[in-house]
Amino acid sequence: MTTANADYNPHELIGAPVVITGGSLIGEKGVIEAYEPLMDVFLVHLASDVHMYTFQGMFEVLDEDEEEITGDMPEVPRQGMTSQQLADYVSDFIIHCTTRVNGVGEEQYSEGTHQKFEAMAIDDLFEWAEEEVQDIAVYAAMLHIRLRRAREAFKGLV
Repeated sequence: MTTANADYNPHELIGAPVVITGGSLIGEKGVIEAYEPLMDVFLVHLASDVHMYTFQGMFEVLDEDEEEITGDMPEVPRQGMTSQQLADYVSDFIIHCTTRVNGVGEEQYSEGTHQKFEAMAIDDLFEWAEEEVQDIAVYAAMLHIRLRRAREAFKGLV
C-alpha cells in the first residue's frame, strides 16, 4: 500500500486501486475514476458499485498485487449503530492501537529491557508530552481544515 506524497500529481492517480480509510465506507476497495481540482476531491468507484467523492487522506492506494489491507483498522459500523456496536468498535480500535505499540512503537521506543519513557529525565518526559499535545493540536487543525473544505464541497448536494 502506498500513500501519495506532497509532490504527487493527483491526475496520475486516476485508475489506481484504492481502499477507503475513513468514513462510513472504511475498508471498501475501489478505483479512482476522476479528480476534481476545484474541490480537491477524487471520484472513486467502489467494488460495491457505489460512487463516492473523497479527499486525499481518506484512502490509500493499493499496490497492484495487494489483495488485503495490512494493519487493518476495525470495520466501521454502518449508520444507525447500537451502543453495543459502538462499544465493540472502540474495543477493536484499542486492540489495533496495541498492534502499533508492538510494531512502530517497538522500533521507536523500546530500549530492549525497558521503554524509553521509563528512563527519561522528568523534564524530558514533560517536554516530550508537551510536543505530543502540540502534534495533536496540529492534527486537529488539519482535520478542521479538511472538514470545512468537505462541508463547502457538499453544500447543496445533500
